[in-house]
Amino acid sequence: MTLTIFTATLTWDPTIVDYTGNSGLPAGFTEVINIDDIATGLLTFSGVNASGVSGVIDMLTVDFDVTGNENDVNTFDLDFSAMAGANTFNDLLPILTANDCRSTIDDGGVLGDVNNDGLVNSTDALIVLSHDISLPIPPAFQDRIDRGFGDVDEDLSTNSTDALVILSYDVGLDVSQFAIAQLFCGN
Repeated sequence: MTLTIFTATLTWDPTIVDYTGNSGLPAGFTEVINIDDIATGLLTFSGVNASGVSGVIDMLTVDFDVTGNENDVNTFDLDFSAMAGANTFNDLLPILTANDCRSTIDDGGVLGDVNNDGLVNSTDALIVLSHDISLPIPPAFQDRIDRGFGDVDEDLSTNSTDALVILSYDVGLDVSQFAIAQLFCGN
């Protein structure tokens, strides 16, 4: 299928998360993004691409700040009202699957506290360079290994988008704008 047109709404609880911006639609799409009702938790967007686009499409990335309290639950509800194929303009809504996202605010923990004991110490090592055969692998490490060690974004592929640590960089690569512990992937 080749997508040529879509219209959608995204709703959320504005007392729990605050809209801070969006990525815009992918290149090639004429876009309409209505942010007039974001204070009420409603974003409407639509796109048209006369020649159509096939494959996996990241239509829109929406950014939020958490403003609610610990244990508040928010549902991001995405609804499409129009979706049509290129050239044929066949209605694609019957074959669309959209999964809404529920999120719960947690206390966030302490940066580097892998085992969630409230402390950052040697038991929180993010990288194991060697392992004594007489010691079991800590459960947090085993869980990470089982989910695909290195697959940080859990897309079932370990590649440059999963970088956690820059060990070296080319002399020509300026890294001064990146804060300590900020995720960054270079070419």
